[in-house]
Amino acid sequence: MPFYNGARSSFFSGVRPGAITNVNTLPNLQVWYDGSDIAQFNPTNPTNGSSITQWKDKSAFAHNASPSGGASVRPTYQTNVQNGLSVVRFDGSNDNLTINPATWAASLSGFTTFVVAKITNTTGTRTIIGNDQNGQKIYWNGTNFAVSSAGGIGTSTATADTTKFKIFGLIYNGTLTGNAARLVFRYDETNQTLTFTGTVGATTNASTNQIDLGWYSTGNSEYFAGDIAEVVYFSRTLNSGEIAGVEDYLSNKWAI
Repeated sequence: MPFYNGARSSFFSGVRPGAITNVNTLPNLQVWYDGSDIAQFNPTNPTNGSSITQWKDKSAFAHNASPSGGASVRPTYQTNVQNGLSVVRFDGSNDNLTINPATWAASLSGFTTFVVAKITNTTGTRTIIGNDQNGQKIYWNGTNFAVSSAGGIGTSTATADTTKFKIFGLIYNGTLTGNAARLVFRYDETNQTLTFTGTVGATTNASTNQIDLGWYSTGNSEYFAGDIAEVVYFSRTLNSGEIAGVEDYLSNKWAI
């Protein structure tokens, strides 16, 4: 699939074919967390540095994300962080958010996920987003960014920049043949070459019940250290024009 490589390499004005201004215009949007929208948090109207008890989903499905645990595991709302906009900060020790139940993420033949995030601590494994079956996952493995889904793990050569926000994209299409066709990782709006272990299956894990944000709820937890600005998740494989449109929206909004 052809993709536009580089946020402004050929389209420095920010206007590209398929550009959108609202991700809700695309079908099958399952999750949309927008850190810049103060109305999407509990407690309502959080102040700078205050902990949150829920990040509300702006999609039609209200798949809201909440911390798993007590007050000490709540990420915080941070104002004026990127392009004058607010984000959610994870401390890397125990902060987490969870969508539970998330059975809608099970047995999918396709999905597309985008996350705008900045990692600030690269010691050990750090999960940005994933599920309770070690799938639908974008994470830092201690050396490089990696992804996993449907039984396969793909490791990229992309390294971390702890000073900048990046757009992370994971595109899964179980109807195609071969690991590289089924699972595509995009970093900085560029397809990454992946080295695979295991086999990427035709559907996501049928036992999937939970989506994790900022951690991996099974195993050693893999807590994310850094800021997450926006998350969008579609329960289908977006085409190349739609991918370009979403990335354009995120790039313009967050000035990355």
